[in-house]
Amino acid sequence: MLIRTLLLWWLRGLLIYTVTLMNGYASPDTVKPVGCKAYVQEQARLLATKPYQVPAAIDETAVRKLDYDGYRHLRFRPEKTVWRQEQLPFQLEPLPPGLSFRRPVSLYTWEQGEAKVLPFQTDYFESAELLAGVDKTELGFTGFRILYPLKKDEFHSEFFVFQGASYFRSRSIDQVYGLSVRGLGINTDLEGQEEFPDYRAFWIEKPTINASTLTLCALLDSPSVTGMSEFIIKPGHETTADVDTVLYWRNAPLNVAVSPLTSMYFHGENSKHPMGDYRPEVHDSDGLLIDGNMGLEWHPLYQPAHFTAHSIASRHLRGFGLLQRDRNFDHYQDLEAHYQERTNVWVTPLNDWGAGAVRLVHFPTQSDVLDNVVAYWQPEQPQTHWQYRLTWLQQDPPQHQLGKVHATRIATKNVDSLPNQEGVLRFFIDFKDILPTTEPIEIEIGQSDNLLIQSSQLLKNPYLKHGQRLVIVTKPIPERCQEPMVVFARLKAGAQPLSEMWVYPISSEYCQRN
Repeated sequence: MLIRTLLLWWLRGLLIYTVTLMNGYASPDTVKPVGCKAYVQEQARLLATKPYQVPAAIDETAVRKLDYDGYRHLRFRPEKTVWRQEQLPFQLEPLPPGLSFRRPVSLYTWEQGEAKVLPFQTDYFESAELLAGVDKTELGFTGFRILYPLKKDEFHSEFFVFQGASYFRSRSIDQVYGLSVRGLGINTDLEGQEEFPDYRAFWIEKPTINASTLTLCALLDSPSVTGMSEFIIKPGHETTADVDTVLYWRNAPLNVAVSPLTSMYFHGENSKHPMGDYRPEVHDSDGLLIDGNMGLEWHPLYQPAHFTAHSIASRHLRGFGLLQRDRNFDHYQDLEAHYQERTNVWVTPLNDWGAGAVRLVHFPTQSDVLDNVVAYWQPEQPQTHWQYRLTWLQQDPPQHQLGKVHATRIATKNVDSLPNQEGVLRFFIDFKDILPTTEPIEIEIGQSDNLLIQSSQLLKNPYLKHGQRLVIVTKPIPERCQEPMVVFARLKAGAQPLSEMWVYPISSEYCQRN
């Protein structure tokens, strides 16, 4: 009897040890169920061995009534919210088809190491009569929302949403949705060749009653690549998502975009004000911040006359992000869009991204309903494993302790009535939060060799905290206007930088206009 008991205990210990190794979990008393990551990665590997198949779209006639107004009325019934009855901290609301969302995605919960399908049902939605008479087999979910009580002791509210291709959005406390993120981009700025990889299916791990994070896995698919993306999402004052993506290439693309950030910049301080728009500024983001080889760089966004793309090379990228620094309602005057509350997104590499460049792309637009700015990491060589953290926050990333660009303004008119001023550009760059120094503040200016710097001046700006205004007068060389033009500047005290580097590309239109 004793030998039998000892044998049983030995077998139990061996089983716990084996499962512990499989799960990377150290406790011998509570064995963690296998997560979705390995399962979905194997699905992606197998899918890559097969020819790409275009996913079937939901029949347009099935959603013909779901125009903008109809789609807004097709709300998810709160009592049907996944995990609502169990009062779990994270809850799910699948999204219906309609508008441009016509590619169905498969949704599963992941419980105790097994996938459980979430079947499409029309009675999940209010105003379901809009789908009356449609065969359910012709419909399907097109994404889902994640709900969580962002503020303690308050109701569950939406803070994360996946819908459309590999797009997703999130926000932190006291912020509203703004820019979008994509799981991956292919040939993003190659006209007529761009691929939009789709998240074809999601597995959302069921949280515990006290969970502060939610884990989910997504299956990526496109003509060039398949992949698995694991998201570990943690909401709060700074909402974060740790992303682990493994890719399986069917063929090598021309251009890979890692963690593309997509935003809108219609007009602002450095652009023309459209006739008839009462709002002083309209944008979801106003600049790109990069922490790379040159330290911290600020690239103001702008409204281009034509397609523009710039690459900022880096070997040891520490992070990049699109930010909305201007938080003053008076600068927007939009009571519905709340541009002053739009979220920032910061991307932090968690493994070695190698050599590459942050790519910033601008498209011209005549409307504020279309995104026209994309920022992403472009590696020199396609890789198969990407790990990074996405942070949705209200301010700059906390490691940024230097002075910051507050505003960029451009003057092209001869306001001083001075001779020989044709073609001259004046930049007015306001810095704030300049580090205190007992040494004189110096100006560091650089430019491409097809620009002439005529003068620079630094003025104290008492209307900003530790503020300085830098005025740069420059003139493009007309014969070389078609070459890339750029000017950059920062403030220093001796060898010590006091501010980030301001970087601004100058469009050839300024030469043509002047």
